[in-house]
Amino acid sequence: MIHVNMVKGDYVYEQWDTESFKAMYEKFKELEELGYEMVNEEHGPLNVYFHFKKEGCEEIVVTLMCF
Repeated sequence: MIHVNMVKGDYVYEQWDTESFKAMYEKFKELEELGYEMVNEEHGPLNVYFHFKKEGCEEIVVTLMCF
């Protein structure tokens, strides 16, 4: 059986890479400073998707690949 990992998101980070993991939290901070609020955390089979929203703007998705 082959499993294909479909990755979505505006910003994608890897859990197994320490620098990438740190960069993800820096992106969270940056988005919050820009007025975005985390509105949803979606857990997929291999990834976690963090949804950020700001009034009058499109939703931004930050993806953490966990496989």
